[in-house]
Amino acid sequence: MVSERRKHPRFGISQLVEVDLGQEKYINAEGINLSRNGVLCKTEDECPLYSRVLLMVTLPYKNEERIVNMEGIVSRSVHKGKGWETGINITSINKAGRTVFDEVMDNFHS
Repeated sequence: MVSERRKHPRFGISQLVEVDLGQEKYINAEGINLSRNGVLCKTEDECPLYSRVLLMVTLPYKNEERIVNMEGIVSRSVHKGKGWETGINITSINKAGRTVFDEVMDNFHS
């Protein structure tokens, strides 16, 4: 079996992720995994490739849960079963969210 060679390891997540496609169109998604540069989730609706999206992801942080707002671009949208497997490359995170995100990602390595 060949192991994957990825720049950033992926970590499994099991939570709802809110995807905002703009123009008041929101899609609820189930998070599958998360890495420093992206999120993979299952959606009921197709997210058009290369769409700019806003994401809200809840992360465990210092015995609390923090919502991190991110921006990204849909890089993958594959029909699977009754839904879509949607990959989103993270393009930006605000400063407060970046601190939480980086610390959570660093702790996944520990």
